[in-house]
Amino acid sequence: MQTPMNNELLSQARRLAMRAYSVEVSQDIATDGEPIFVALTPEMPGCIAQGETADEAKANLHDALVDFIYFLLEDGLPVPEPATSPA
Repeated sequence: MQTPMNNELLSQARRLAMRAYSVEVSQDIATDGEPIFVALTPEMPGCIAQGETADEAKANLHDALVDFIYFLLEDGLPVPEPATSPA
């Protein structure tokens, strides 16, 4: 049975995900041969998302980043800082 998310950790994860993390988008081919876009955040190895457009991949990456950070917090692991600093 899946444990419900802790609202306090989820709020913290959402705040942290709004920081200026680097985003890399590239085009790839899905296993069915269709073109897709893949987005990733280099500061969070393993945090990857895809979409039919670059914008969709970026939006999906933001959602994935919130979940990724949430589980880092839940496990008591450090959340990497953004490589870029806000201007």
